[in-house]
Amino acid sequence: MGKQKKPARSGVGLKIQALRISASLTQPELAEKCGIPTGTLRHWEQGVNDPKWDQLLPLVDALADALAVTPATILARLYTGPEERQPIGALPRGPSS
Repeated sequence: MGKQKKPARSGVGLKIQALRISASLTQPELAEKCGIPTGTLRHWEQGVNDPKWDQLLPLVDALADALAVTPATILARLYTGPEERQPIGALPRGPSS
């Protein structure tokens, strides 16, 4: 039997973990403040899975409040995929009005 590879850890999971530790919160404490299961938060931090945008965006304000940061701090420099190494803020927008 070969060794199983550990999942690659995502930017958002690592960022949430670093901010949580900096705020001296446990996973259960942060999960409760945000209204998500502890297992979901654990999986994000461990890179088991990444939050989908439709999951993350409604939680950004709760995460920011719990971690005492701005929503921009959580979303800053998150990438859209391995091929696109552009910050979300730098992605092209739709046509201007």
